[in-house]
Amino acid sequence: MGYLGFSILLLGLVHLSHQINYRLPNGSIPHHYKLSFIPHLIPDNFTFDGESEIFLRVHKTTRNLTLHSLNLEIHEESTMIVGDEEIIIPHRHIFEKEREFFILNLRNDLLPGDYKLLLKFSGILNNASRGFFWDSYLNDDNETTYLVATQFETTHARQAFPCWDEPALKATFEISIKHFPNYTALSNMPVDKKLIGTESDGKLWTKFKTTPLMSTYLVCFTVSDFQNITNLEGNFSLWARKNVLNSMKFAYDVALKAFPVLEDYTNIPYILPKMDIIAIPGHDNGAMENWGLIVAKESDISRQAMFDESFLRIQKYMVHEVSHQWFGNLISVAWWNDIWLTEGLASYFHFYLGAKVNNFPRMTDLFIINKNKVFEKDDDPLSLPPFREVNSAIETRQLLNTVHDKASTIMKMLSGLLSEEVFQSGIKKLLKKYKFRSITTDNFWETMQETLNESSENNFKIKKMLEPYISQQGFPLINVIRNYTSGVIKLTQECLMCKKNNLPESKWWIPINFATTSSPDFSSTLATHWMNPEDEFVIEGVDPNDWIIINIKSSAYYRVNYDEENWKKIGHYLNSENFSNIDILNRAQILQDGFWLFKQEKLDKELLIYLTSYLTREVDYIPWSTGDDIIQHLVENTDITEDSKIFILAIVGNLVDDAGLEESPNDDLFTVWKRFIGIYWSCYVSKRFCSHLRW
Repeated sequence: MGYLGFSILLLGLVHLSHQINYRLPNGSIPHHYKLSFIPHLIPDNFTFDGESEIFLRVHKTTRNLTLHSLNLEIHEESTMIVGDEEIIIPHRHIFEKEREFFILNLRNDLLPGDYKLLLKFSGILNNASRGFFWDSYLNDDNETTYLVATQFETTHARQAFPCWDEPALKATFEISIKHFPNYTALSNMPVDKKLIGTESDGKLWTKFKTTPLMSTYLVCFTVSDFQNITNLEGNFSLWARKNVLNSMKFAYDVALKAFPVLEDYTNIPYILPKMDIIAIPGHDNGAMENWGLIVAKESDISRQAMFDESFLRIQKYMVHEVSHQWFGNLISVAWWNDIWLTEGLASYFHFYLGAKVNNFPRMTDLFIINKNKVFEKDDDPLSLPPFREVNSAIETRQLLNTVHDKASTIMKMLSGLLSEEVFQSGIKKLLKKYKFRSITTDNFWETMQETLNESSENNFKIKKMLEPYISQQGFPLINVIRNYTSGVIKLTQECLMCKKNNLPESKWWIPINFATTSSPDFSSTLATHWMNPEDEFVIEGVDPNDWIIINIKSSAYYRVNYDEENWKKIGHYLNSENFSNIDILNRAQILQDGFWLFKQEKLDKELLIYLTSYLTREVDYIPWSTGDDIIQHLVENTDITEDSKIFILAIVGNLVDDAGLEESPNDDLFTVWKRFIGIYWSCYVSKRFCSHLRW
């Protein structure tokens, strides 16, 4: 199918889903679920049985009680609704496949009041890592060992038990699981008691304590024969099959360290009495932040070497999921279109707090590399904004899979505009205000605005200025044109992706701050001016002999293109002994923007090479991460001449000298990465140092 055809099909499906209302009627709300499950781990017949007592309140007189259910067989003869003085047997059980609704149709009116819904049901344990699923591994005797686990985000709880499966419809949960005694059952809460079953199947019941108010998608339970690493108190454990447990020690340590860091940042202690992390061999969802029971893909939290590629991945997953215990669990989104909030905060913190957990402050510099990836995604006309209307189950999953990086980039931008201190105060206020409740995007903007108004920082209208960045396609390109006679500097904005693809022109409020040769102050990311969406912006008073660099520390989400003369001034300064006066993040930004503009045919190759040549002086990984991409692009798209080889060797030589050829126990992450870049290109163009490559 051609690009145009696919686009039309996608838009058609979105339009169709918006014609159907997938939201539950608001006439009834559950407040407590009492759930029992019996999984049957029998090859070729993976099934489960379940029972539920759902305590609910009916707010409006109705003859239909509507909740969610998907791929469950309801034992209709057991269904009943119990009121204060009556037992009601439903007239019909209706299943709406498209909306995944389970409707109990009644003969008479169900009046407002409190009721208990009794259900029995059964279902299939799938092997697709969603809903209630099974997995397996080979033990030491080469025998297949089975386990079960759950993955409910976004709309898969309804595949395990009938429920009001929307994030704002929070309730408490009381869970029991039946299993063989040589297996361990885990859930969100600690074990309350274990009971021997009355049947002769040799199984026992594990009953868990009641959860706090939480969304259905955060409910979790597992049954496995895994072993664990645990702390002295026994309230923090990581579970895995025994042969890989040692490789999980780093993940365990990172997660354990993350909790006091989050408690200190938020000034709110972790609410639940325990935390378990379980590593599932065949899980295909990365990791999931279920409250009190994080489920992770085994290979994503396993580490074999001191500084292999797993270091950043593991700390990302662990800090991200631990952050969700506050942002996503303690407070949850009202509907899935707001998921950018909790995913954005958790993704922001896996850099910001990850730096504290790992005692590596410069980890926050990786934001600029992350932002460059977001730019690349936003250059795609099919890339949709992270804050948008979603309706159907499939739309919620599509949104969840794409919001993290862009949402965290905007959180980082907001933090820079408010200051880290004001941002933290706003987060504390948000958690305190909405604890155990659901929030909307407007709730977030309002709370952050209140915090900014109470501070002495430069005030601005947060929702007005920031919401366009999460609700529109594309990103701003700021064009900087200087009159070197009058000293006037004119700024305009455009959405280049919009123009190239004949899409409506997105417009933004642009926070402006800048440094110059005469005033190379890169300390503050607060906006000194705002450029409105419709008008050009003028800067005056800059010495015509100076360079100007817009967007201090590359904190805001836009690219910058200067006129040729200003680019040359920047290149000349970078190629001088004073290059380090330009902030490290702006040095990276200059290369990132220059490289992107070159690929858009808006910057000459010679000028890009001139900017890149400053890398002969640069020994920091952050600019070099883009320098590496530039070399790779030139190698792949041009003939490699002797001059090219000399150029590459010249710019990587100092990098190799600084990082050294041999690994050291004192190496930090950036040293490891820049050593690889230097050795790789030395080997590639001259066969030097090839024996020192570590893949």
